[in-house]
Amino acid sequence: MKGMTGFSYISEMSEYGKVSVYLKTLNSRFLELRVLLPPSLQSLESQIRKMLKDNFRRGRVELIVDFYPKGVGFEVSVNEELAKSYFLSLKKLSNYLGLLPDIEIVDIANMPNVVNLVNSDISPSFSKQVKTLVMKAIKDVVRQRIKEGEQTKRNIIDIVNEVKKEIENISLRWIEVNKLVEEKVKEKVEKFLKDYENRKEIDTAIVSFLLKVDINEEIFRFKKHIEDLENLLNSDGEVGKKFEFILQELNREANTISSKSFDYVISSSVIEIKTSLEKIREHIQNVE
Repeated sequence: MKGMTGFSYISEMSEYGKVSVYLKTLNSRFLELRVLLPPSLQSLESQIRKMLKDNFRRGRVELIVDFYPKGVGFEVSVNEELAKSYFLSLKKLSNYLGLLPDIEIVDIANMPNVVNLVNSDISPSFSKQVKTLVMKAIKDVVRQRIKEGEQTKRNIIDIVNEVKKEIENISLRWIEVNKLVEEKVKEKVEKFLKDYENRKEIDTAIVSFLLKVDINEEIFRFKKHIEDLENLLNSDGEVGKKFEFILQELNREANTISSKSFDYVISSSVIEIKTSLEKIREHIQNVE
């Protein structure tokens, strides 16, 4: 089990300049990738995205690579037409707002994709170095997510143990309640319908009623779902979505137990169970 949050920053000098890698992961129901590379390293984007997909299955993943070149192996490329479009647009905006067009060349040069560095002859070793830095950041974040997942797992185990105690209390309490219900039903029937000729019909009605309020089947299914949840805690790979499904089933069984039972003790235990399940739900929103 892994968490979904982590952060790593790695910086290193190369023959072409300084390379810095920022990697941040946050909670998300799905895998969301955001990769920002300088124009000179755009050719590596597909490879870097594959590296991220191979190591993260869930979460919002943001990777930023900054590159501060020495000037070796690069040429400066200026997109003059784009610069002109930026200038005319800013001038039009200033006229619309009634402001003086205080626009300097540095403002235009800093606009996206106006001035770019074009690699004329970057060696394969440099590309490999960049990917190695990215992998170091990935491994660092994965270690953090594993550590977070271990703590989350311990928290969930503690809550699951509380739930198991409550469902066992319900099971034991139901044995007592069921006997009382049977006795009271029979007593009422004997008192008010003792002269009723069709005794078989009465017995059938009693059995039907007792079956409607019986919660043994729900208790059995609830315990099986708890076993599935515990097995999932010890499994590898993505578990978050599977947890959500099991919690839905546990909540469904708890609601049925509550609706069938008219015993205060059982109802109180169900409330405790549903509260605990909600705590587990909050925890699994943080795991991969």
